[in-house]
Amino acid sequence: MHEPLLLILMLAVQDAPKGTLGTGERIAPAPRDAAVLVDPFATGSIVGDAVTTHRLAEPLRATAELIRKFGVERRDPNDSPWVVRCFDEPWLVADVARAATLPLRSGSPPMQALAITTAKALGLPFEPSAGQGTLPMADTQGAVFALDFLANGARVHRSALLEPVLERLGCDRAELRRRAIGLAERSAQSVLLEGSELEQDLALIRASTAAGWAAIPALLAHLDAELPRTIDWAAQETTAIPESLNGKVDGTILAAEEVDGLGWVVVGGVGANRYDMDSIAAVLDPSGDDRYEWTAGGAVDTVIVDLAGNDRYEGGAIGGPGSGIACLAAIDDHAGHDHYRGGLLSIGAGAFGLGLIRDRAGDDRYEGGAWSIGAAMYGAGIVLDEAGADDVRGGTLSQGVGGPRGIGMLIDRGGDDRYIADFGAPSAYGTPATNLAFSQGVGYGFRRYAAGGIGILFDASGDDRYEGGEFAQGGGYLHGLGVLHDASGRDLYRADRYGQGFAAHMAFGALLDDAGDDVYWGRTAANQGAAWDASSAVLVDAAGNDHYRGSVLAQGSGAMQAIGMLIDLSGDDRYDAPGPYAQGESGNNTYHCDTGVLSFSLLLDAGPGAARIGDAQATGTAVTGSANKDQPCESRLHGLRVVTPTVVAWPTRAEP
Repeated sequence: MHEPLLLILMLAVQDAPKGTLGTGERIAPAPRDAAVLVDPFATGSIVGDAVTTHRLAEPLRATAELIRKFGVERRDPNDSPWVVRCFDEPWLVADVARAATLPLRSGSPPMQALAITTAKALGLPFEPSAGQGTLPMADTQGAVFALDFLANGARVHRSALLEPVLERLGCDRAELRRRAIGLAERSAQSVLLEGSELEQDLALIRASTAAGWAAIPALLAHLDAELPRTIDWAAQETTAIPESLNGKVDGTILAAEEVDGLGWVVVGGVGANRYDMDSIAAVLDPSGDDRYEWTAGGAVDTVIVDLAGNDRYEGGAIGGPGSGIACLAAIDDHAGHDHYRGGLLSIGAGAFGLGLIRDRAGDDRYEGGAWSIGAAMYGAGIVLDEAGADDVRGGTLSQGVGGPRGIGMLIDRGGDDRYIADFGAPSAYGTPATNLAFSQGVGYGFRRYAAGGIGILFDASGDDRYEGGEFAQGGGYLHGLGVLHDASGRDLYRADRYGQGFAAHMAFGALLDDAGDDVYWGRTAANQGAAWDASSAVLVDAAGNDHYRGSVLAQGSGAMQAIGMLIDLSGDDRYDAPGPYAQGESGNNTYHCDTGVLSFSLLLDAGPGAARIGDAQATGTAVTGSANKDQPCESRLHGLRVVTPTVVAWPTRAEP
């Protein structure tokens, strides 16, 4: 990590950003229902009545107006409609986050849910369909045709995505890949783009427009195809490996054809195979413990369908499985305990392209570097794991990360899983034994130059463990929106500075946990519903007996004209944080001192069950913080700590 990063992270955003960010372009937000989880101005609601009783409505309106003002004045063409909604009504961050995962929770077919989510995040029109259905595949030749259909059709959509970018840059895909890798490397080392490559990076950013972006959900919908499993693969005749694939394929194969405009299409045999994926466009492998390798890499579209076996997908320092760098890279693995390993921009990663891994069964292991495991900038990066107890380990910017005009998603539908993002770049603050994560559901922007995108980590079931470094577990940075949503199970969360529902520098973040007796451990500072610098962040735990162990600026705390909230809707809960600026108390506001606006903080413990704050039983409503008449910007205002047995229902909504 470069030494100046600490200063960069703490900079006040006083002046209008330079470069691309700050166009002033106005994007109209979507309409909303009046019923939301928290509305501090709604008469008859717990928070609304407390705000009215304690005369906080006007200062809170001022906070909301300032955040909205920044959202308008510094609007970026890359802003997601979900981010626009949060800027316009920052109290809605929990509702927007929950609506963001609705398609993933709706019971819709998985690929259709991904396509709908991507379209909504990018603000694209999209009409869901029934998908491709089942492709005819009665024999080996049918398998070749099926691969041709999937890969060639996907290539058409990918071309629609990239052609506007290539035309603006005046380069080919190989050069675009080289530039995208450089941008990924630099952005993983510093939040501020600088140095001799700055003009090249800015050219990449400016080349990315909305034109062609509709190809991403269309591409996902195209890949929504089932393949029949009734073929007796052992009865199919084998064939010789073509001379041009000697050394590129090991094991027996059933077919190999070179398709114009696509490349080699291979149908493997029933035993173990090895495939050099730098030389092959598409593979269907029926069974066996197979190995897929990426070494040199390149802007080559690839599709892999593996029907059975404990397989290994192995990449190098750059790229690897599901690496969509200026291309499409898709893997559909149907069964087996599989191992995915790659470096920068791998394992369901997109950079001016789309990377997709769908693993339908098995206890799997994922190991990636920076920008990996469901991460993207200017494209989409998705990992969908449908079953099994999985081990997920990533570097900086991994596990559901959306960079500028990107959506990154890591979705796990079942199993007791472990997510670790405490590798990669060292601490931005020099904290020993800690790494810079920006992982596990994070929207990440490039400071001064490009707004962040949408990052989602959604886990549907199981007792899970989340371990992260700095900036981890449901957070946003510079116009980004990050969501970590765990739908069930007894879970453990551990993160360092900025974690577990956080946001910094005009961004939005949420950690949502729907059920289970959970433990949250936030170290150092800024965690568990902590927001900094005209941002809004929330942690919502809907049920269970939970233990929160925080630090400074924690457990529902905002600073620098921000809104931080921790909301627990039921159960016997305990809140431990030494403070200052904790448990519904705000920090100071020196960043935008000339506005006279302060922050808002909220700790709300509602519903049945007891609440302990430190060693004391807590009840009722308390106004937190204090004014500093000599130095008004150092005032610890405004905040509420509310403990009530009243049940608070979260309204169900279909749209943010």
